[in-house]
Amino acid sequence: MDGQGGVQLRNSQDDEHTLLATLALIRIKGLGTVTQARLLEYFHSPKALFAAAPGQLTQMVGVRLAERLSSPPWQQAERDLQYCRRHQIELITLASSRYPPLLRAIVDPPPVLFARGSAVSGLAQPSVAVVGTRRPTLAGTHFTTALGADLARAGLTVVSGLAHGVDGAAHRGALAGGGDTVAVGGCGLDRIYPRSHRALAAQIEQSGCLITEFAPGTPPLRHNFPMRNRLISGLSLGVVIVEAAERSGSLVTARLALEQGREVMAVPGAPGAAASAGTNRLLREGAALVCGIRDVLDELASPLEFHESWECHAAVEDERAPTPVTASAARILDALSAAPQSLDKLAQLTRLEVSSLRREIQALELEGHLEMVPGGLYGRTLTRYTVADT
Repeated sequence: MDGQGGVQLRNSQDDEHTLLATLALIRIKGLGTVTQARLLEYFHSPKALFAAAPGQLTQMVGVRLAERLSSPPWQQAERDLQYCRRHQIELITLASSRYPPLLRAIVDPPPVLFARGSAVSGLAQPSVAVVGTRRPTLAGTHFTTALGADLARAGLTVVSGLAHGVDGAAHRGALAGGGDTVAVGGCGLDRIYPRSHRALAAQIEQSGCLITEFAPGTPPLRHNFPMRNRLISGLSLGVVIVEAAERSGSLVTARLALEQGREVMAVPGAPGAAASAGTNRLLREGAALVCGIRDVLDELASPLEFHESWECHAAVEDERAPTPVTASAARILDALSAAPQSLDKLAQLTRLEVSSLRREIQALELEGHLEMVPGGLYGRTLTRYTVADT
């Protein structure tokens, strides 16, 4: 491994022998990702690894793993290869020039990536990961969707994990922005998890790609997702965390990003809000604060200088002119900043008569500043506004 981590393999084409040997390697039970990386760094290829003397393997990994390495599961590897060919799943090994360069540089890159979609080439493009809670607030969902769209318009690939909540909003935003998005899964590509995101996954395949390090047939086991998280951060120049609680898988992604030398960014939440306790702690510990696309671009300015093919080609959200609203409308929007409210609660907070309040709410809905949310409440969107001169 070089000074920055990562496995350097001898250049090779993804011929059938290379593919079979790599697929056999990942099917060997008990062989962790770090051990895989160490063995590949030493032997330079899976084929050379399997040709090694048993005694040499025993010295490196112990008797049990050496026995398994000496008897690779070739039949299973052949079944995996044929399945991928039948279902248009691309196999990208570490030896391939198509392997994402940022991911190759981490300490334990997967020996092979399973990928499917129309924009697999986007794996090598400058990317930003956007992750967060599976139960975001309305404001968090709107922010994530808008940020995903702005990142896509700026020419950046949006990477996330296809989970409910922030992940799904990030993917949808990128799709709405007309850019590439990469969904990293914690199971084989023969399964979509969660199942309710099958339609979203199909959309991502049309203008982005789905990837995983797990072979077909691998279920979405709990311990797969921390492994998945290192790919999310490893593919990206930086990670934006939106609404993470104090104990959150997104914080694992933030830690992995730091270990991989990636930029860590966080969206601030309301003081004392449990949904943002983790992100607010990240900010206290030195994460870059993100309130919009401009903050992300500023934070990534240095690493983006090394990507000559990348060019920011979009107007960013922060540069859009705020919409003028009346003073009473501004009072309503201010009252909705912390959380959605009922009509009665808004009347109490704003001290507006109900008839006037209804008129202002109707106007704000038409202008896209607020919307109805479950429970008969009104929630504020993330549009910008200013008080009109009177």
